[in-house]
Amino acid sequence: IVHTAAMDVKALGTAFNVRAYDNEANTETTLIRGSVEVSLKNEKSNKIILSPNEKIVVQNSLPSESGKSSALPLPKPQMLKISTSKPDTLSVETQWTRNRLVFEQEKIENIIPVLERWYNVTIIQHKVLDPNRLYNGTFENDTLEDVLEALKAVGGFSYTIEKNTITIH
Repeated sequence: IVHTAAMDVKALGTAFNVRAYDNEANTETTLIRGSVEVSLKNEKSNKIILSPNEKIVVQNSLPSESGKSSALPLPKPQMLKISTSKPDTLSVETQWTRNRLVFEQEKIENIIPVLERWYNVTIIQHKVLDPNRLYNGTFENDTLEDVLEALKAVGGFSYTIEKNTITIH
């Protein structure tokens, strides 16, 4: 059983991925094969069984005006279908197991924390990037500079690297 702040995920003979980071808005569980049982922390009696190629997304908390988590009830979890890439039948969510960094229709606000973890860096934004722009890309053993150059070409920003800090201008 994988325990996160938002849910418990019980493996029932399967291959799955759990994404649960404190600094991200959502917790996700993606099922590749087999089945998993998901128990939401705020709805213990509600158990959800995922089928292959399904993903559940649970919002971790609602921000209040003060920046702290609010006491409002969280929105209902989202059930999504995932697609697999044809050559190796891995979903976007599990490409990391093959040392691939993959973004598929992803907003920059979701990409930045992934890059920070993947490359062990801090990214500071001095330029507000279009929050509605969606990015796609697959990177296998690419350097941080390669990834930033690809994102820069689409996103229309510049950046500087100083030690382990990247500043977006």
